[in-house]
Amino acid sequence: MSILLTGDTHGDLPAWKRALELAGPQLEFVLHTGDVLYHGPRNPIVPGYAPLQLAEAIKACPVPLIIAKGNCDADIDEQVLERTLVQPFVLAPACGRTVLVTHGDRFPREELPRLAGRYRASVALFGHTHLPLLEKTGEVWIVNPGSPSLSKHEVEGKQVNTIGILDEQAIKLLSLADATVLAEAEF
Repeated sequence: MSILLTGDTHGDLPAWKRALELAGPQLEFVLHTGDVLYHGPRNPIVPGYAPLQLAEAIKACPVPLIIAKGNCDADIDEQVLERTLVQPFVLAPACGRTVLVTHGDRFPREELPRLAGRYRASVALFGHTHLPLLEKTGEVWIVNPGSPSLSKHEVEGKQVNTIGILDEQAIKLLSLADATVLAEAEF
């Protein structure tokens, strides 16, 4: 069993397809931190920008999805996706843990351990910054899967788009291009 951790897809259909591919056949659930379809006024339009086709692909996803509402998500996105985008956060059961999922624009990163602790979540998942992060604060894992399409993470001067995978043993952050493990924490 694995859970795909992603967010900030910003309308990038090939990035979504690749993320599902990397999650593999053991994928049972997707947690998305928001900013699903629209590129946003501060972001460039990526070559794979196809928001309507991405909406159709998400609707056809073979596993359940929970999506937080991001700052670039609008009411029309919920209509096109035919699902509610939750805000300011949602609690999701995942691999025997409770994950708090939020976009990240409403709660500073420093506030997430306290917020997660209030709801007995052992993982706080957020996006918004487009920067992958995996760290433990107290008893809470703070995870940002980065972005599979508009990452701000660079290695040797090159943009590295990223996702996360959660399973019973670990959390991993992966390069979308070649599945290189960028960070990993075992439970």
